[in-house]
Amino acid sequence: MTTDPGPSFIGGDPSAVTDSDAHALAGEFLNSGYRGQEYANWPIERRLEGFLRRRGLSRHANDGDVCNVITDRIMARVSDTRRAASTALPG
Repeated sequence: MTTDPGPSFIGGDPSAVTDSDAHALAGEFLNSGYRGQEYANWPIERRLEGFLRRRGLSRHANDGDVCNVITDRIMARVSDTRRAASTALPG
């Protein structure tokens, strides 16, 4: 019988976020207004910080490790979406 090791905390810090939390936050960010034209001139880091603060997650916005992991998830999902779209085009 295997035992579930429990959640995997980013940086090993239980006050941070789990891998699944980071994945969910990346998805929520991508579906938020911070992806739109209003913030197009802002760097991704500033947009993510604003998103996290607006969600009441200032502690996460201040944690560079957490922000880096979420940013990596965001960029991976954008890349996957673009790759899927480009392979779906006739050509």
